Amino acid sequence: MNSFNPPDELDNTTQLDPRLLDKAGPIEACRRCLVSLEALLPPYPSKSAQNGRRKITFAELAWPLKESRARKLLVEISLHKLTLLLAITGDIAHDIKGIRLGVDRVEQTLTDAQRQEVYRWLEITNPSPLHNLAVQNHERETGTWLLRLPRWNEWLHWPDSMRLLWLHGIPGAGKTVLASFLIEELKDHCSYSDQDGQAYYYCHYAHSGDEAAPFLRWLVSQACRQARWVPQQLSKIHSLGCDPSSTELQDALETVLAKFQTFYVAIDAVDESSPRDDLLAVIAALAVDKRFHNLKILATSRPYFDIETKLKCISVNISMSNPEVAGDIRRMVHSRLRSSRRMKRFPHLLESIEDALVFGAQGMFRWAHCQLYNIEQLRNESQILAAIKNLPKDLAETYARALSDIPECDRAFVRRVFVWVCGHAQAPWPAVSHTRINACALLSAVSYDLGLPAGAYTLDDVKELCGCLIDVSVDSLDLFVSLAHYTVREFLQSTVFIQATPPLSRCHPPQPPSNSLRVSFVKPCSANQYLQQRTGYPTERHTASSTRSALNCTTINDRPDIQDLFLAYFSPNSPHYQRSQSMQRMLLEKDDWWTGLHLIHHLPSKVLLASTTRISRPIGWPRC
Repeated sequence: MNSFNPPDELDNTTQLDPRLLDKAGPIEACRRCLVSLEALLPPYPSKSAQNGRRKITFAELAWPLKESRARKLLVEISLHKLTLLLAITGDIAHDIKGIRLGVDRVEQTLTDAQRQEVYRWLEITNPSPLHNLAVQNHERETGTWLLRLPRWNEWLHWPDSMRLLWLHGIPGAGKTVLASFLIEELKDHCSYSDQDGQAYYYCHYAHSGDEAAPFLRWLVSQACRQARWVPQQLSKIHSLGCDPSSTELQDALETVLAKFQTFYVAIDAVDESSPRDDLLAVIAALAVDKRFHNLKILATSRPYFDIETKLKCISVNISMSNPEVAGDIRRMVHSRLRSSRRMKRFPHLLESIEDALVFGAQGMFRWAHCQLYNIEQLRNESQILAAIKNLPKDLAETYARALSDIPECDRAFVRRVFVWVCGHAQAPWPAVSHTRINACALLSAVSYDLGLPAGAYTLDDVKELCGCLIDVSVDSLDLFVSLAHYTVREFLQSTVFIQATPPLSRCHPPQPPSNSLRVSFVKPCSANQYLQQRTGYPTERHTASSTRSALNCTTINDRPDIQDLFLAYFSPNSPHYQRSQSMQRMLLEKDDWWTGLHLIHHLPSKVLLASTTRISRPIGWPRC
């Protein structure tokens, strides 16, 4: 009882139940019962009385009359005792919980860096730049028709509905932009519940391969990030330094999905995965396997036969060939025309242009976008009226007209631009964006290839000549160039293009021009002209990446010209070396000893000769 005194009022016990120390509380009540009980008990006999004959006192004689009162007090004391024991137990449990939370926080701090390392190990393809670009291209109030469909709401809200929603449409129908809009809707839907999660993935032709593994790895990493947890089997694979198999990734996904009530994943442009057999098998497995019962999948693609055969029977499928898409195209065209500064000169023509483009689009956003771009370039009313009366019938004719309009004197430049943009997208170069090429690097390299002076062509010239075939975007204050759409690449590779535009038909070789591009990258960086120019920096970054890829590629064994360029690039006696040696040091020192060793392995005589006679050993070169 004495342990419960006023100075202890701030203890956890009194914090759990502040009434403990009140005057009417259990502690004071127990104290009063003890005092009352002590008064009822007969006095304890003295030592002299214990040794001799003890006299019976009046209190002892009166005890039978007090016994019932004493028993009641004992019962009351027992009840107060239970209350106090319960308070003490709560106090101990509170302390134990605090200790446990502290231990958990320590463990969390210790393993956070390890989890981040596993996340990065999983993420070999990051689709967020493609998503951000698609979101920028979305026109407000378009795509909302799908949200009103009962099939969408059933898929979104009903656990027992089909887990796969397949959205399919013709080329240029706006599937990617619509997918980005739906992904944002899923984000908003999941923001209201901590038990729901979402992820997305964009297939892209520039990824050049079956995207089953990159998709699964990204999906697992996003689920782990949102759960703030990594399955043990996944951590073990990472610690062994191995790449996970598809089966292991699906097992890990099953484990981490247990942390969610529902997890949504959207995968766009399934048809752009080449090949796509493994990807279709993975999507089908995730859609029907009971292990993934709380996983909802949204997939978009063209209605190709192999995709339809695999997905149609296991999905709720929605076609984009419907009147609602035409309404979205009208809204997009209407908004673009009214917001265009150039078209404000012809307000009386806007309605006619809008009707003509909506009718001719036939459900193709891409076609309408190209016609809008072309019409905006026209400068007088007669040209505009002639254009809307002679609109191309499809995308192939649109692209053929764009190329045929290029002046003869500029076609060599445009052809080389397409070689660079298309080849760059297909070349297996790590550490650079596969889908886009730096604008400064593009202009510098094309000018160097054609023997043109610096500044002969500008980025504005590229945009004007290539028109709706390319796209220029901004990322981290740098400008990047890419093909505007997957259909552009298909057209450049098609027989229709070769027959329609023979002077430009060589702009896209059948094989990726990797060696040609590597030579074009390394030459300017090793030349005097880039010694003081700031614009050479983007080119050097691409050179570092292409060099790393080339040094692991046995095709350079038969190319003495490329071998000599690489030796010159790594030579400390070259004029560019002082400015770019940090990049070269990174290539040779950063845990990538295979890079330098591969160079020495495949170029033994030249490297030994260069390292002993002509040049001194570069920093970071391994000793032979």
